[in-house]
Amino acid sequence: MTARQLPYFGPLCGPLLGITLLTVAGCETATRTSTSLTPSEQVLLRDRAENLLLAAAESDVGLITCNAIEALQRVDSRQAIPRFHAATGSSVPMVRFAGCVAIGETRDKRGLSHIRRCLRDANLRVRMAAAYAAYRLGEKRYAHILTTSLRQSNDELVRADAAYLLGRMGESRARKQLRGAIKSPLNTNNARVLIHCYGALAMLGDQDAMLRLIDYTRVDVFSRVLALQMLAEVADPRTQNAMGRYFVDKDAHLETRLVAARGLAQMRLKRKDRQTLRAFCERHLRHVGRNKQDPHETSRVRQLAAFALGALGDEQSLEPLSEVAADRSDERTQVAAALAICEIVDS
Repeated sequence: MTARQLPYFGPLCGPLLGITLLTVAGCETATRTSTSLTPSEQVLLRDRAENLLLAAAESDVGLITCNAIEALQRVDSRQAIPRFHAATGSSVPMVRFAGCVAIGETRDKRGLSHIRRCLRDANLRVRMAAAYAAYRLGEKRYAHILTTSLRQSNDELVRADAAYLLGRMGESRARKQLRGAIKSPLNTNNARVLIHCYGALAMLGDQDAMLRLIDYTRVDVFSRVLALQMLAEVADPRTQNAMGRYFVDKDAHLETRLVAARGLAQMRLKRKDRQTLRAFCERHLRHVGRNKQDPHETSRVRQLAAFALGALGDEQSLEPLSEVAADRSDERTQVAAALAICEIVDS
């Protein structure tokens, strides 16, 4: 593949991303051996992937905007900051939430005025995200918004978000609040909140919490996938056996295997194991679901495959990822593939 043959990621066009693929003569997508791109081709591809994310952050579809903002906070992009600021003024609460979290993650002090406005937002989840960002920017007095929400909200999604953000803050004093939430009658039988609490504690270095997450991988599929996602985020080498057990189980739920693959991708693996992981994820990057009752299955599988490839960081995956990023039929997978491209080139 020469520089002239790289897929072109075009400009934003209407409610879709409008990203088109210029036909590559003699370049087929069927079972093909990936080839390495030159350093200059990698830089060009990464620039196009970043531009895709920047365009997606201004999408008319709120979910796409959120996905792109979350991706951009993981990418070193000066151009992303204005998108984060703009997101805090969106009419869509989940976009305001994403904008606040992104400002907090990047510790963008220029966004503090936007965060202060969002601390008065009518939506509790937006106020929680603003409290997280304010804490990261040095204004710690707003942390009570998160702890109060964790203790008192009747909405399990709010409590789960509060737990997760407390873990992301990196404040060891949050452990007491998280352990209290685990014992609360509100959460006795609520796997979603409990897993988020244990995940937050694991982020704060609690080894017992990490073991509890591993326990949750042995129950129902929902709990298993969620617990594996938390373990993948913690990325502790001691979880490698748990991740490996589900990755090699051919009878396991496919999304479970792909989440486990993402966790394993961050571990020190033998070359042969990395090759096996890459081949598996690249195959499912082109997945077509068989479950007609769930039209989103294909998209979820392809996104998870892209996330795992990004974590693996193998430049051999750039070519298949570039093709997926240029396929406008699946916007969420485009964003996931673009993030993976940036992560691989930047690694």
